[in-house]
Amino acid sequence: VTKLLAEVMMLSTPFSVKLVRESTSLVLSLLILSLLLLMKSGLEHTASFS
Repeated sequence: VTKLLAEVMMLSTPFSVKLVRESTSLVLSLLILSLLLLMKSGLEHTASFS
């Protein structure tokens, strides 16, 4: 049973690492995109003020 469990762990670990990497990069790109949008709207906002 422990051998089987160890094999399952070995197989699932790279998979979960891959998932974490992909979700992290997805979150990062979403953050960057929202920051860029905020900066863009902020610039337009300040431009319309002056």
